[in-house]
Amino acid sequence: MKLFAVIFLSAFICSSQAFAMQCDMMNKKSDDSTESVVPPASDGASGHKCDMKKAEECKHPDHKKGADHKCDMKNPEDCKKHKGGTGDQAAIKADLTLVEVMQDLSNQLSRIQSGILSGNRLMISKGASAIANHPAPKGGIKPYITKNSDELMKVVKEMDGTVHKTSMEMANLAFTAPMSELHEMLSRISGGCVKCHDAFRD
Repeated sequence: MKLFAVIFLSAFICSSQAFAMQCDMMNKKSDDSTESVVPPASDGASGHKCDMKKAEECKHPDHKKGADHKCDMKNPEDCKKHKGGTGDQAAIKADLTLVEVMQDLSNQLSRIQSGILSGNRLMISKGASAIANHPAPKGGIKPYITKNSDELMKVVKEMDGTVHKTSMEMANLAFTAPMSELHEMLSRISGGCVKCHDAFRD
């Protein structure tokens, strides 16, 4: 009888161990399948690759809105993200007049110039980003044009595109490009502004 009890107990222990091992394997398999659906890490060092043209359209929880927006529009006024700024900026600057927008752009140009002269790359980056994302005046620019509207709008679009493209380039290279190269970009931006102003005054 004792022998039968020992055999029965041994068989029970073995079957329990086998069952526990099977459960562990099942749990491990379940964990592996869960890992495969975890969303990738956020942008930057952790490697999340976003294929959205606009960062705010990315559903990844760690993706900062607007962090990597690349504008491929020839005319920034066609880009919804650059139309009146974004988020709080849009609310603050929605009622600006054309003069106020131009005054802000002038301040940002001075900021970039000060950054270049003093070697402050943060000032260059901030100024260039502000110009690239400048808001449109309330109602757009058309209400301010009283003559030669068709010809003037061509110049405005062309120069605004040049200023936008160059300021985006400067913002991206502010911490790496030689100061002489950044100064050349500043000349292109200010040259676009001057050409547009001359056309507007004429």
